[in-house]
This record gives sequence, C-alpha cells and structure tokens, in this order.
Amino acid sequence: MFVSKGRGGYTRDGEQYCIGRFLVLFGSSKEGLWGVVRRCSLRQCGHFMMGHVKLGDQTITVSGTYGGDGLPMDLDSVHEWNRPALTRMPPDIEEQFWKGGGWNDAGSEGPAVRLWGQSIDGKGGKVGPLRWRGDKSPAACDSQEVYLPECTSGGGSMYRAIPGCLVTYTYSDGAEKYQGMVLGRVAEGEHRGHLVVLELNLTLCCMYQRWVDPQRVTYCCPLPTHLFSFLAGLTPEKVRRSGEALLGMEAYGSLCDRYIDGALERLGKEW
Repeated sequence: MFVSKGRGGYTRDGEQYCIGRFLVLFGSSKEGLWGVVRRCSLRQCGHFMMGHVKLGDQTITVSGTYGGDGLPMDLDSVHEWNRPALTRMPPDIEEQFWKGGGWNDAGSEGPAVRLWGQSIDGKGGKVGPLRWRGDKSPAACDSQEVYLPECTSGGGSMYRAIPGCLVTYTYSDGAEKYQGMVLGRVAEGEHRGHLVVLELNLTLCCMYQRWVDPQRVTYCCPLPTHLFSFLAGLTPEKVRRSGEALLGMEAYGSLCDRYIDGALERLGKEW
C-alpha cells in the first residue's frame, strides 16, 4: 500500500507503473502484524502489480496491496537481523485489518492502515547482517562442529563445519556469495550456533570477522592450503619467466589443492 503521493503512469507499451513510499506487512493472526515502509517501484506483470523493496541486506519481492497481494507476507522471510526495522501494528488497527474484507485490495481497514503506515515511515531500528568485529566478539566461542543443512552435495563439500575449513555463504536469497575461514562457533547468547568466520573481502585485499547463519552456508571444504601457498608465492617475475608452463597447468587438472604440488615439481628449476 502506498502511504503517500508518489508518481505513476504508463510505459510506451501500455504497462502501468507507480513509484512511492510503500507499506509492506508481515505476520499472521497468530503472531501479529508487523509493518515497514520503503521506497518501491511497482510495474504491471500480467494482471498483477509487482516490484521489490530493500530491507537491510534483503531484496523482497512484493505484489498487490500489502506485499502479499491483499495479505501480509511471511514473517519468517525476514532475516532476524533485519527485523528491528519492523514496527508492530496496534491491536485496534490489526482487528480492523482482519475484519476489513479486502481481496487482492484493501478493504474497510484501508484508511486506518494507511494512516498508521504514514506514522511509521522513517522509523525502525538499525538493520544488517551479523557483522561484529574486535571489541564486539562473541562472549564465548568454541570449536564444536556445526551442521550445515543447506550445503551442496557436490564437489567434495562437507556437511559439518569445523575450525579451519572454508565456507561459501550468502546473507540473503539471491545475493552475492562470500567466502571465509571458520574460526569456531558462537557458544552463548541469542546467536548461539552461528559460525564465527574470517570473511575474505571481495577485493581480496582484507578480511573481516563475521557471524554466519549455518543455514546460509552452501559449500564447505577443507582449507586448500597448497593452492593458497602457490598463489601467495606468485610474483610478476615468476609469471613472466614461467608464463607458458602456467598456461598449460589447467589442461592436466593441476590447478587444485590435491595436485598443485606435483605440477610445481614438473615446472622444476624454471619455477
């Protein structure tokens, strides 16, 4: 539901669009209703108006009046670290919502919900993934192995993470993947069971300490120490001197941790 006047119109193909501050609802009659207002651009997709909103590190697809057409969206779809952005709907307005009678549109509750949406626009707590460092390290970290329920079964992936292994993970569905080395497991507090990871920056120039949800890990393997040692030993001079030999290494399947030492032996004195 757009809570303030935005702009809209039709494209050259006759498809409708509208842009403005949009109220998205989450929850159910059992767990209550929660809302957040974000900038949103809706475009016509068949008989529906669809778009997306940003909530911390998440991009959430929305449709219709409240995000889930005329219904609220699943609260579990919001990462726990992004939930501080949500505001609980007052009981009297929530009661009007469930009695409103809307279907793929707002019912009699519409005016009250829109006013409430205007009142919470710009409010809400800080959001983002669990990226604490230094003085905000976990109170207790142990070396207990952690089960990875969503880990892929191919390429020698492990189903349990232990200190020293390499993990690949995301912070939200469809987001870019990150990699890091596991230091241990958060042993206490509300985030008990999360992995403590040294995350490699995408620019490959630095690392950060992160807490990672095991359900977000898609791949886990032993740290490829031989391959990393090979990369660390590369210098511009070595690349110039052994360029042709390096170009041929992949043809023999040598650019992996298991076989890289044998490939270096074949390079011999040139290396």
